[in-house]
Amino acid sequence: MNTNMARHARRAPFAILCARLTLAAFAATLPGPAAWAQAASRVAPIRASGLGISGAAALSVTAPLIAIPALTPATLAVPLAAPAAAPLAARVHVAVVPVVPVVPVAAVGDGDVSAKESLQTAVLEMAKDGGGKSGARNFDGDMRGGAAARGDGDGKPKSGPPALTEAPILALTKLFFPGFGATQLIVNTKEAVASVSEALRGGYMIASGGGRGTMGTLMRISFLNESQDGAKLIVFLEALRAVKITGYGKTAAGVPTAKISYPAAVPSDADRLKDLGSVAQHILETFASLDPEISPNLVGQALAEKDVHRLANLLAQEMPFSVEIKQKLLAAPSLESRLESVVLEMMGRFNKQSAAAPGAEDGAPDDIGTLEGLKAKMRSIGMPDAIQAITLKEFDRFSKMEQQDAEAQKLRTYLEWLTDVPWSRRTQDNFDLARAREILERDHAGLEKVKERVLEFLALRKRTGSKKGAILAFTGPPGVGKTSIARAIAEALGRSFVRLSLGGVHDESVLRGHRRTYQDSMPGRVIQNMKTAGTVNPVMLLDEVDKIGRGGNQGDPTAALLEILDPAQNDTFHDHYLNVPYDLSEVLFVVTSNQLDKIPEPLRDRMEIIEFDGYTTLEKIQIAEKHVVPEKLKLTGLQIAEASLTRGALRRIVEGYTMEAGVRGLRENIEAVLRKIAAWIETRGEKVPGIVDADGVQKYLGVPPFSLRETAQNGVGVATGLGVNAYGGSTLNVEVSKEPGSGQLKLRKQFGDDIEDSAKNAYKYVKTHAASLGLKGFDFTKIDVDINITPAGKIDGPSAGGLMVTAIVSALTGRPVKAGVAMTGEITMRGDILPIGGLKQKVMAAHRMGYAMVIFPFANLKDIENIPAEVREGIVLKDVKTYDEIYPAAIEPEAARAD
Repeated sequence: MNTNMARHARRAPFAILCARLTLAAFAATLPGPAAWAQAASRVAPIRASGLGISGAAALSVTAPLIAIPALTPATLAVPLAAPAAAPLAARVHVAVVPVVPVVPVAAVGDGDVSAKESLQTAVLEMAKDGGGKSGARNFDGDMRGGAAARGDGDGKPKSGPPALTEAPILALTKLFFPGFGATQLIVNTKEAVASVSEALRGGYMIASGGGRGTMGTLMRISFLNESQDGAKLIVFLEALRAVKITGYGKTAAGVPTAKISYPAAVPSDADRLKDLGSVAQHILETFASLDPEISPNLVGQALAEKDVHRLANLLAQEMPFSVEIKQKLLAAPSLESRLESVVLEMMGRFNKQSAAAPGAEDGAPDDIGTLEGLKAKMRSIGMPDAIQAITLKEFDRFSKMEQQDAEAQKLRTYLEWLTDVPWSRRTQDNFDLARAREILERDHAGLEKVKERVLEFLALRKRTGSKKGAILAFTGPPGVGKTSIARAIAEALGRSFVRLSLGGVHDESVLRGHRRTYQDSMPGRVIQNMKTAGTVNPVMLLDEVDKIGRGGNQGDPTAALLEILDPAQNDTFHDHYLNVPYDLSEVLFVVTSNQLDKIPEPLRDRMEIIEFDGYTTLEKIQIAEKHVVPEKLKLTGLQIAEASLTRGALRRIVEGYTMEAGVRGLRENIEAVLRKIAAWIETRGEKVPGIVDADGVQKYLGVPPFSLRETAQNGVGVATGLGVNAYGGSTLNVEVSKEPGSGQLKLRKQFGDDIEDSAKNAYKYVKTHAASLGLKGFDFTKIDVDINITPAGKIDGPSAGGLMVTAIVSALTGRPVKAGVAMTGEITMRGDILPIGGLKQKVMAAHRMGYAMVIFPFANLKDIENIPAEVREGIVLKDVKTYDEIYPAAIEPEAARAD
């Protein structure tokens, strides 16, 4: 009897907690004081949970358990005391990525093992536990270890770190909780690099987000690498357990250290822990939409989590709590108390935001069926007075109709749209530039100039305090990260993100909507996206604006787009369906295109243009290692032990199976390799070699469709030029032949005006300067010259002048164009080589295709610094002022011998 009473007494606080939470969940749907009174006899059911609890029967508490006056939003949150802070070394801004399998550089076997690779191997060996299993195996997400390995604080690992009392300390901008395997940190300060180097001696270090007397995390170094430029150290750390920082010291070399103690762990009640997990999932699912700082990724991950230990630490680590609160959570004596504090903090946070929302104080019902309900809702959403007057006029018509009439239903739908779109709700911009840099670095390799330009844009808005919208234009080849950079901007600012594809749009009603006189009319996609965003200041991506339709008979969509984007007009944007002015002036528009010159000039003049260029081979390999391979391993359900691609294999895929500026084809080919491996394992019941090297790629992908050494070769009358298209840089071949005739110049294709003029000017230049070109005494009246350009397709532009002169001279003299030479440059009748555009893309294309030399105009020397160093070092760049300099560099001195 006494035992039962003690058990019930121990669980009584939990019953009170559940009462508060379930009643608050119901009351949140009924704003204002009246809501709390209506909750007296209601139960908020908790639906199916990832932790195994489903239905109200599993966790339902009725109102009589606690007095209604205690159920106010202020009493739901338990304040957590903030520990005193003491100064630490300069904090390190870190880039945090999800735990994913990694392709270790030391394991690729591509060339000689470097000193860096030897160091990585040593670190991995140092991290092995007593059972001989490397700590790096945590990359596969296997969390079936002991209690401490799960991060519950209820026990110690079976084999783990020694009882350290002092270790090097790394001051971070984020606190980490145990139980998530390896976390990637980008270390970019001198002090932090010194701390990591010192930690290598013992394999362990302390990560802290606070000062003296605060909590930290004992971390094990699992993997080490360095950035491409050698300026940053990339460290993979595994959080082992929470420690208390009791003091500070320094090593003999002056590296800061932390003196630590290990807080006593208190066991958790397994049943109560599971119940708390279900409550946490229910709260997050119900109320997360109120908080723009909570990412959808966190919500999805938390709702799918089936391990309550990981759920507790996931929420403690990733919820946007203050550092002081997270310090308190890390110091919790048990996982049970940690998760209980997380639940209370979540509920208190959501209640505050619900109370701060417009209309929460006056209890406006979300109902347009009555006049009072409609007025209350209009007040709650901050609808402008002029729009309220129009809405009330339409409601007056609606109230006089038979509710079942089709016309009444249409009018009700219209009223719902007017009250559903946001009129005043906005998110507060986050101008933490260090955090913005972390987000950009986390998801994007390369693109350094683009990332710097984005940070400059954010810094300028922070300095000016401007809340007005802006228009950024991202232009570049497909697959280079334009859309993902736009998403990163939205995440960095803390704004909603919506996307509107403009490719193939011929009808302006797609953007403006149809008038209500049409059957099944509805607002345009701009207003639809604003409703989806739920705020007046989202980031809106207008994708593929260069492919918008023109010349149709359904209105001009570019004219509608001009009103949407123009800051002088978009504060009174008129959607045909709503037929009231709507303010788009706070929207941050990001416009993407493949070809900037295809964007109508009136639109282009209103944009801040940021150009994206293609990736180099090395950048593609790094993207594959850091992002693509882990993503595709997860997609195919493979572990890194079952399938890993060496750096040589990735290079073979990049060079032999793709010919693109971006990485979409690379993604597809890597997925194809992993799909075939997964199918082999499942259908044959046997494992394949876990490492795929360069020679093994063909087994999965077949014969390479591209070969750098099998590109069209130069020869007699054949010269290689360079161009720019929607996919980045490209190569083309001019083929010239002669035959008996009467001095005619024949073009074998319907070229554009510019390139046709270039061909005519080139032929005139050859005839005028025949003597200096080795054609002294040549009779041009007895031959016809044919010019053809491959590959087939629409070709235009003035930059092929020098190329055509070279091909014509080669054909008439019989002297071949030198192998491995590509060129670009416009030519005048005097032989001057004029500047051209797109030199960076052209040089990268030549390098990608295996050419050894690029001849370009002297006036373009200023563009050389924009070309990646990897490309500049792998190709000869020859600048020329006149054709006299091209002639000896491009054409062999002797005629080709007949076989």
